[in-house]
Amino acid sequence: MTEPNEGEAMQRTRYAICGLSNRAIYEYALPLLGGREWSAPEEDYSGVGELVAIVDIDQTRVQRFLERTGANVPCYSPDDFDRMVVEQHPDQAIVAGPDFTHARYAVSALEHGLDVIVEKPLAHTASDARAILDAEQRSAGEVTVTHNARYEGAAGRLRDLIRSGAIGTVISVDLVEGVDTYHGASFFRRWNRRRSYSGGLAVTKGCHTIDLINWLLADAPQSVFAHGGLAFYGPESPHRPRDRAGALLGSSDEARLNPYAQRWQTGRVPEDQTLFTGEWQSLGYPAQYPEGEIRGIFDAEIDIEDHYSALIRYTGGATMAYTLCFSMPWEGHRIGITGTHGRIETESIAYRQLPESSEPTTIRVDRLFGPSEVVSVVSEPGGHDAADARIRRDLFLPSPTASGTNAIRATGFQGAIAVATGEAMARSIAERREIVVAELLDLQELPEWES
Repeated sequence: MTEPNEGEAMQRTRYAICGLSNRAIYEYALPLLGGREWSAPEEDYSGVGELVAIVDIDQTRVQRFLERTGANVPCYSPDDFDRMVVEQHPDQAIVAGPDFTHARYAVSALEHGLDVIVEKPLAHTASDARAILDAEQRSAGEVTVTHNARYEGAAGRLRDLIRSGAIGTVISVDLVEGVDTYHGASFFRRWNRRRSYSGGLAVTKGCHTIDLINWLLADAPQSVFAHGGLAFYGPESPHRPRDRAGALLGSSDEARLNPYAQRWQTGRVPEDQTLFTGEWQSLGYPAQYPEGEIRGIFDAEIDIEDHYSALIRYTGGATMAYTLCFSMPWEGHRIGITGTHGRIETESIAYRQLPESSEPTTIRVDRLFGPSEVVSVVSEPGGHDAADARIRRDLFLPSPTASGTNAIRATGFQGAIAVATGEAMARSIAERREIVVAELLDLQELPEWES
């Protein structure tokens, strides 16, 4: 981290966290309080940033967090956002609650002229994303969306290869993204399983890799045609435990025999029922998930898809075939990029087993009429192949030290494109037609991509 020059006083940036999710705790709150993210090297950003407020509907959860950390941070309900700004004078708002809360917080912060950092996705619907863009246009504040796939180790190398012309003009992209049976099932226990809360998983999860490809190509999707549905989860799941006569089981037996409840590398049912264990998981979400409430992955209220196959056409003429599945034996993505002069292939399996694998990512470059090469990118400690740590350096340090770091940041518009593309996938499935991305954002056409 950079240090102020001798004799120079550093003005700390004042941050308000809106939505105390686990992501907010690990990625932002703990580093700002001098702690660290769950698997990263020790980090302390308390010298350059100050956590001055926490805004969340779940005051019990916030108080548990403050008691656990010993931090003295004022907390507010969402309805008291304006009062929080007046009393605490934040410079920036960090929006990290459930996706359906993003627009409310972001628009309110922008109306006060604050800069806003929004966890991906920018919003859970294209209309909410457009509302944020409109608020940004009226505000002195700016929006940054933390699309962390851009910060993963292989991403910068891929972009450099494409920009250098290693494979000529990009014609097509093949993207297969898998979420393993344990992580995938977790989405169907949580709020994400309702479209009104998440917009569907093509938005919640798909936005990560959609944005990555957009950034690599420096282009925006023009239209989407997709197929998909609910095949693994929900009441009609072929994996739902039944008795020998085919009848449904009671809730306790169903939970005990549910194959998705097992950590797939051990066959054991974990006590915590969460993807990662750790001291902060015990904080719970009392307001969102009342104690004793049972949520299962075969519940009838699930109304989103668990698999997608989409053909995406870009404004510059390239196409992408994108498959996204939430019940896979591995987790990560495989990408193939074909150009007029060659092809790039890379594979990044993020969770071959829990905890994260440290296997290196490889990038293979095959030129049509030239030598091939294989580049290895060694994984680093920290969430998402150390991408989370890189984002924090980019966001919290007043003068990023890495050349070109600011070019990695996703703008509000770029975040909106990822949301609209994910929504277009779901709409195409429902309406059985090609969806034009610009129309979902109420635009005549998409402006040129900001490189």
